Amino acid sequence: MHALKERPPDKEESPAPTAIGTRASPQPWFWQKNHEDNTRPAASEQRDRPLDLRWRLVDRSLTETLMRELGPPTSRHSDAWEAILAGAIAYGYSDRPSMSYSRSNSGYAAARNYLPRSCGYETVVSGVERLEEAGLLMHDRKTPGRRGFQSWFRIAHLAAEPPLLVRVRHREPLVLRGGDKHPIAYPETDQTRRLHRILAELNEMLSVVNVSFPSNVVPFPGSESYLTNTELHQVFTRDFHHHGRLYADYQNTPKAMRRQLLINGEPSVELDFGELHIRLLASERRIDFRDSSPYEIRGLKRDEAKAAINILLNAPTEKSAVLALAEKFGGNTARRRARECIDAVAAHHQRLADAFGRSEGLRLMRRDADIAEAVVRRLGGQGIPCLPIHDSFLVPVQNEADLDAAMREIYREQVGQNPAIKRAA
Repeated sequence: MHALKERPPDKEESPAPTAIGTRASPQPWFWQKNHEDNTRPAASEQRDRPLDLRWRLVDRSLTETLMRELGPPTSRHSDAWEAILAGAIAYGYSDRPSMSYSRSNSGYAAARNYLPRSCGYETVVSGVERLEEAGLLMHDRKTPGRRGFQSWFRIAHLAAEPPLLVRVRHREPLVLRGGDKHPIAYPETDQTRRLHRILAELNEMLSVVNVSFPSNVVPFPGSESYLTNTELHQVFTRDFHHHGRLYADYQNTPKAMRRQLLINGEPSVELDFGELHIRLLASERRIDFRDSSPYEIRGLKRDEAKAAINILLNAPTEKSAVLALAEKFGGNTARRRARECIDAVAAHHQRLADAFGRSEGLRLMRRDADIAEAVVRRLGGQGIPCLPIHDSFLVPVQNEADLDAAMREIYREQVGQNPAIKRAA
């Protein structure tokens, strides 16, 4: 449950609403008093998050008041509209406050196994429109046919203290997405049953793990919504041989704040597999970088080489890699510098160059997901709480040596080489 303390309405300044969204009518305190406009950043600074309908308001009397004023036609609409508003509140305080959503019926039909039962095309689309009309959401409705662009929404105003929220469990923790990142249906097979069993085992291990901030640290508003749920879900892309990384709400905590997290009340430490994907790819070619770094390339800064390599591993073509790197660099000379970096990487890593610009990243993610799963299971079997964050892991600080040993042993077992392990910056 969201850990923020609930604040009762101020009877003189913020009485119960009578006509939500009208200028003349008072509105609930959490989007009226002490709010600031939730202005959307420039496109280059903003990345929408996928639609998340797993939040609910804790105060049922508040929910009933809201729905009475909004006027949903059925209980299904009421539940869906509450989920939309609660999600917008939860993420309104994050660095990615906007959620994209589909206005196509086909998108909801394909995702029916993943969405709450009340949330379908009609209830979601009508809910976003009604909440926008009521002045509670900012909404950018894209015109049909704009490929690559989805409509998005976000909470219209921020408050000093949002209402208490609760997170509901995943209806389906095993997610398969198409190449467009939209969820798609899949048949039940021996493979999916095995993946479900593994997820259940991991979540059983993490069910007793509590994540929090120390009492003397004041988190950013809304941060508690990321920290209370350690339930893992697994996301695959195209098929069950690509992607497959483990995701959880606590992973949304900004990197700069993760070092302050407590695990079961104890300070934590995060260890990271360094240079993981380029090392995994090299191991498949029987190349072992050992103690040298694949990011050390003549004529390039380390950050430039790192960005160029990781973009090349994920981009579908070399041309798209140059464009993506140029966008990352920015400035009048970005395109030329990106081209120089790409050429320098290809020349330095000639034996790997045929894999660049071939979307190898998703396949390599599947390998790092297997490593992460094994690390969590091994430490969990020893009674050590371990929270995966893709290629890094959080454990209580007294278990740092145990984590380091498990990471090295499992990497050697699965890759046949020694890993580069470091404390996360």
